[in-house]
Amino acid sequence: MCTPENPPAAGAKGGIGAQARAGETAWVTRTVPPWLMGARVLGTAALVGALALSLQPGLGRPWLGAVLIGVFLVLRLGGEWFLALRFPDPSGRHRRSAVLSSVLALGIVAFWFYVRSRGM
Repeated sequence: MCTPENPPAAGAKGGIGAQARAGETAWVTRTVPPWLMGARVLGTAALVGALALSLQPGLGRPWLGAVLIGVFLVLRLGGEWFLALRFPDPSGRHRRSAVLSSVLALGIVAFWFYVRSRGM
C-alpha cells in the first residue's frame, strides 16, 4: 500500500487530492443514503431515454416517452425533495438544490413537450 511522503498534519482540512482522516467518509456518503443516489441516477437515465425517444420519431411507443418523463419526475425530483425534507442541513444546501432541480425539471419537461409537438 502506498503512503504519502508527507502525511497531513492532525486536524488539517483536506482539499482536492487530500486524504480522508481515519474513520472519515466523503460528504456525499455521510448525508445521502446510497439508495437515494441510485434513484436519482435512474431518474436521470429515464430523462435521457425520454429525450432519445422524442428526438427519433417512430422509435418505440408514443406513450413511452411520457412514462419515462413521469419516472424522471418521481425519481429525480422526489429524491431531491425527500433529501431536503428528511435530511435538512444547517446551511440549507439540500433545499436550495431541490428548488433549483425543480426549476430545471420544469424547463426540461417544457423542452420535451416542445420536441414532441414539433415532431423532431
